[in-house]
Amino acid sequence: MVDPPFSLQPASVSDILLAKIMADSFTLDRHTEMKSLGKVPYNLEEVSKSDTTRYLDSPECAVIKAVHNASGEIMGWSCRVSADPGQKTCLRCKGKTLSIKVTNTAVR
Repeated sequence: MVDPPFSLQPASVSDILLAKIMADSFTLDRHTEMKSLGKVPYNLEEVSKSDTTRYLDSPECAVIKAVHNASGEIMGWSCRVSADPGQKTCLRCKGKTLSIKVTNTAVR
C-alpha cells in the first residue's frame, strides 16, 4: 500500500490560510456569487476568518487540516461538529498526526 502524500493534523488559530482555502473553494458557487451582487460586497474570506476562529475556539468543533508531507503546504481542511464536547480531544488528534488509508484517491 502506498503512503498518502499528506497527513491530517489538528488545525490552530495560526492557520489563517484556512479562510482563503474556504473562499477559493466557493469562488464559482452561485449562492456566493448572488451574495456578492448586493449593495454591501460579500467577502467570503473575511467571513471565513471569523467563522474559522469561532470553530477553533468551540468545544463542539474539531478542525483538522490536510498537510502535504513534502512541502508542508495546507491542502484543505475540515470541521466536525460534535454533540459531545468531550470528543473534541480525540477528534483533534491529541496533538498527534492521524494515519489514514487512501484508496483510489478517496480518503477513508
